[in-house]
Amino acid sequence: MIDKKNNSKEIKQLLNFLEEFSFISKKFSRINFIELLQDSYTENLEVNERNSKSKKNDIKGFLVGYLPRVLLDKDLFQKNKDIDDFARLLGIEISRPEKRSREEMIGIIVCDVHEKNSSDLVKAYNIINSMSNNPLVLSKIKERKNLSSAQNEIYDWNEVIKDIFNKD
Repeated sequence: MIDKKNNSKEIKQLLNFLEEFSFISKKFSRINFIELLQDSYTENLEVNERNSKSKKNDIKGFLVGYLPRVLLDKDLFQKNKDIDDFARLLGIEISRPEKRSREEMIGIIVCDVHEKNSSDLVKAYNIINSMSNNPLVLSKIKERKNLSSAQNEIYDWNEVIKDIFNKD
């Protein structure tokens, strides 16, 4: 008996909905819904395209703004060679790094990032963004670096990044 009451109640709700829908559809009968849907789809595509372009610019802006802060961290980059190794990880070659000052090397990296294509910076963005958003990631990197220094091992950024981000 309960099922019949529920079914009749649902049928009444459906009939009320259809009645209201018919009133609304009469009111908007002059509108071409297919054209409206196509226009809104095209507009959404254009908005998404603009957003993806601005996101690419955001990657560059973020890196240009945040890289100096990271690279000036003496706990993380004790020597210029450390900065050079990190730059190589990012795909940036610094000529004669042993003859350059710390600030000059950082300037070269920042300028190179600014000139690179945004698609080439995704790896750098992921690393730096993780370091900036999660203090645990930064502390893991520093811990690994200190451990390598204490054991007189070569500090390999690729290994560190692979370990921290679990990537091959």
